[in-house]
Amino acid sequence: MALVLPDITVATIEDLHVLAMLDEPRFIDLVSIPAVRRAAEFEVAITPKVDYDGWVCNKLEDLRRVRRFDDLLTDLQKRILPMLGNNPDDKAALRNLRTCGYAMWSVRQHAHPSLHNLVGFYSNTVTRKARQALDPYKAYTIKQEWLHAMALRVEGSRSAFMPFDSDYVPPSPPMPTIVVSSLVDVHGVRFAIDPHRVELGAVDAVRLAPEYLHILLEKVEQEGWICPTLPALRHVARFANLLTDLQDRVLPGLLNDHTDPAVLRKLRTCGCGMKKLRAVAKGPLLRLTRLFSNCLTRHARDALDARKDFRISADWIDKIAVRVDRCLTIPLHLHHHLEDPFVDHLHDLP
Repeated sequence: MALVLPDITVATIEDLHVLAMLDEPRFIDLVSIPAVRRAAEFEVAITPKVDYDGWVCNKLEDLRRVRRFDDLLTDLQKRILPMLGNNPDDKAALRNLRTCGYAMWSVRQHAHPSLHNLVGFYSNTVTRKARQALDPYKAYTIKQEWLHAMALRVEGSRSAFMPFDSDYVPPSPPMPTIVVSSLVDVHGVRFAIDPHRVELGAVDAVRLAPEYLHILLEKVEQEGWICPTLPALRHVARFANLLTDLQDRVLPGLLNDHTDPAVLRKLRTCGCGMKKLRAVAKGPLLRLTRLFSNCLTRHARDALDARKDFRISADWIDKIAVRVDRCLTIPLHLHHHLEDPFVDHLHDLP
């Protein structure tokens, strides 16, 4: 018959004092610890009981991961961030920052839910910042604002209550909202640390959509931000890339030689891209893709068909160039249910 150990519930520092006075082996039900920074005290008190006295603790491995997390936070707080505050280009400090990010990522892989969410604030952000600053091909320097915000976050994380009960769901505070209405606002998003909900209703100009997407996608994928209009922004960015390809490569190539098969194939590819985009686009963007989706493909195919004596005229190339330029410069709503006055003004296009 298996021996059933009496239970003792541990959740506070006072419980640790009681634990130290007991000699008979027990089952330690570790419910929580009052703060991440106290993990070392709990581990030091519990580990000898388990290793040498025959006690059992159901959450000892989870406690060790919290201790490891606190060690990394302490290293950030006491050593790495002060070094970077004195010299943001300190290569040794940047390598230490990168190593800390890798270690955070490793801790996160096997962490219980409460710790997993907390480590997620660091595992990607810290590594990415260090990589960018160490990349010799990028003129990137970590800003003092980021270091200050990270120091505040570290202090908050070390003071955070840490439950070990898998059924415990910590209350999630409402995510703060950032309203973005210009490219300047989007660049300002880079300096925000905690996850936010981004309200983006329109882009300043279609040609700027890829830049909007690059910044916001990084926040959404790596830092847990939310942007409800991100799918629409992806479509506008794709449209902008197709227009830019037309403006910079295809149309100038046609003006130089309107029979060049390579350029004509690129024109056909742009037309097919517009057609695919048109199938998923909505609202104002749908109206814009209609200006290109059929005519580009049709002219390219006719010009490539050896059975037809068809040549693309300079007038047609100029007409498409005007359309491309106008579409790249107009602002565009991302909410497809809204009418866009800027798109309404394109009725006079050639």
